[in-house]
Amino acid sequence: MLFYGRCIDMSYCSSNYKDRELTLVLNEKEKNLLALKESMNQSTYYRDLLEVYDKDTGFIKLNRGVFNLIKTKEPLAMCFIDIDNLIVNHSLDDFQRINLLDTVHEVIRKNVRRTDYIFVYGKKEIAILFPSVNIIDAGNICRRIDKQLLNLISPKIPLYVRIISIGLSEYDIDVYKTPEEFIKDAYKKINIEKMTKKVI
Repeated sequence: MLFYGRCIDMSYCSSNYKDRELTLVLNEKEKNLLALKESMNQSTYYRDLLEVYDKDTGFIKLNRGVFNLIKTKEPLAMCFIDIDNLIVNHSLDDFQRINLLDTVHEVIRKNVRRTDYIFVYGKKEIAILFPSVNIIDAGNICRRIDKQLLNLISPKIPLYVRIISIGLSEYDIDVYKTPEEFIKDAYKKINIEKMTKKVI
């Protein structure tokens, strides 16, 4: 009990002090826990945005992109990046191929926005979906990726396989296409570029 600001019952005051101290500690721990949770949420959010998705997840993202495009009328572009001769070049072992793909993914991540989607389409094809981006801007981004890969000095990327083919396509709002047809448009342009390189 208190008497003129002084504690008469020491057991009561000691208990009261400990309760206040415990409350302060718990409050501090709760704040730290909330801060940690927020930090983890942000990390998961950004990691998810920069993830290289598998083909099935990529199709889900593409379906959503087409659906949003129909509602918003904003452009939607797709870029295919193919590493030429990666599979047929027998001088590369499986470990080197994995390192090469990891390096390519890393370069792509550094050049796209957090709102773009990267997904693997085949064994050596990578697709990038650009919401709210026209084909010209998407092409500039993909050519920049191409240039960086060509200029990259790394044992992970031997010079003789650093040949990139690119296929670009923009969804035409006036001509309805399924996501599969949209992908095929971009994929066809990869083959055209490959043929052009052979002619040259």
